[in-house]
Amino acid sequence: MEMKIAAALSKDERMMEIVQDPDQDIHKVTASVAYGIPVGDVTKPQRTNAKTVGFGIMYGRGTEALANALGITLEEAGRLIRSFFEAYPGIRRMFNRNENFMLKHGYVYTWYGRRRRFWEGPVPPVHELAIAMEESVGKARSIVGSWKRQGNNMIIQGTGADVVKMAMLRVNNAIEENDWGDTELVGQVHDELIALTPEEHAKDVLDMMCTLMPVEINGIKLGVEGVIKPTLSKAA
Repeated sequence: MEMKIAAALSKDERMMEIVQDPDQDIHKVTASVAYGIPVGDVTKPQRTNAKTVGFGIMYGRGTEALANALGITLEEAGRLIRSFFEAYPGIRRMFNRNENFMLKHGYVYTWYGRRRRFWEGPVPPVHELAIAMEESVGKARSIVGSWKRQGNNMIIQGTGADVVKMAMLRVNNAIEENDWGDTELVGQVHDELIALTPEEHAKDVLDMMCTLMPVEINGIKLGVEGVIKPTLSKAA
């Protein structure tokens, strides 16, 4: 979901094309750019590295964190990050806009308008920020860098969180409005919702969730896939 949201918000043409094409694998495409090889030659470890880098960038992880996660050098991690932005320059432009907005206003916001504030008003220059926070200049500079990464994460993962939360509300309202026995939402895992329902209502509940959960952002549809799994009891 995060990759589709990133494509929608950045309007990066290449990424938008890939996430809307079920025959293309965005992580393989990214790996082919990173390693300079055809998509068909990308190995599973290379795809995994590209996937980790892509999501790491979305989650606001820096070069050192990605290097540690992949067990590679800082130089190689930096190269993989640069290759991601080379493949999808719209992401870099979006991040630059977001970072400048955060510095000017002290906050960022999701597609749906939910804000995360880092500073009351414009973020002051690093030397002034250090004095205000009673920190060293180096520490203040590090904090601003962290705010930028967190802000970029907020507009993508925060928007994803909004999507899921609103889906939960729509689904829960539908459950309350229908006579489906003891049907209830029992869990949420990232972009998944789990409902428990009597067997005779399973298909109706699944159809309802697949109808109410999808949303569209900037022309990119966040579709839903569902599956019915049998269980013996709530405890199971």
